[in-house]
Amino acid sequence: MNIISKLTARAAAYVRRTEQAKKNRQSRARAGFQAISQREAWLMEDRLTVREKQHYCERKAYAYLRYFPDLDHPKTYSEKIIWLAIHYKNPRIAQLTDKCEMKRHIAEMVGQEHVVPLIGVYENVNDIDWDALPKSFAAKSTAGWANRQVILVPDRDAVDRDRLKARMTEWLYPWNTLYYFNTCITDERIVPRIVIEKLIGDGKPAPDFKLHCFDGEPKFILLIHSRGTKDLQKTFVWLEDWSVMPISRNGVGTETAPEKPDRLDEMIALARKLSQGFPMVRVDFYLDGEHLYVGEMTFSPGMFLKINPTSEDRRMGELIHLENISSENLE
Repeated sequence: MNIISKLTARAAAYVRRTEQAKKNRQSRARAGFQAISQREAWLMEDRLTVREKQHYCERKAYAYLRYFPDLDHPKTYSEKIIWLAIHYKNPRIAQLTDKCEMKRHIAEMVGQEHVVPLIGVYENVNDIDWDALPKSFAAKSTAGWANRQVILVPDRDAVDRDRLKARMTEWLYPWNTLYYFNTCITDERIVPRIVIEKLIGDGKPAPDFKLHCFDGEPKFILLIHSRGTKDLQKTFVWLEDWSVMPISRNGVGTETAPEKPDRLDEMIALARKLSQGFPMVRVDFYLDGEHLYVGEMTFSPGMFLKINPTSEDRRMGELIHLENISSENLE
């Protein structure tokens, strides 16, 4: 494919994603769904019962998934992810999803060499010694999600320091977490703090390799390239035979399997070790030159993101075995 054909294909893909996003917004509007704000969820934390949270999730799922979920008898992947978020209360989840605390766990389980180097963690932006920071770094919230609350700083001296501080201060609101974004339905009760860590790559979002694991076994991978650009590519691939999964999510998906990433076997081995004891967890990796880093662990990946076609949503649901969960970890 020549350069003109590549650019044309990328432009067409960008238009398709934009149109799909518009259709999704229109569909939610037609469904009449009105989301509760994170601040409202925080204020209502002690007033909502588990059953009331489930009713909210059912309504939200109908608006986003475009089918009404059976959360009393979940069968699809989407239904089971939501069910886990409501009922699965493993006390380890909060530690493993905290962008700072998880670094200790990764170091203990698979080695410090797989931890993105930490520069500092702060509860107040005024505690940061800006002049002592390296020229390049990444700033994150301990409670960030979906690539939110992340700022890549390739040149410390080229940024508006006050604006950066203002943005990071907003991350510290107690309701600015995934827990309240999902209306109190996950167990990711993280105290928001600011993490400054090594900048991976050249200042642009590094390729993501997201291994989805079930009862300690990696089954498929989501490969993300060119995040945040019109060249965005997202591909779901079965690990067993490296075949593309015939699905799209939020209108994004590719039909051709990319080349296997370097050190894929090592990623699988590490993910297998880190995911033991959980019915479902996604383990994310980044490659930075010779370094293989674990980026994060996620227990409610893609919640409320529609999987097309629904038949594959049902097929993927067979990977999650809710019956194997110990009753002590259920609410």
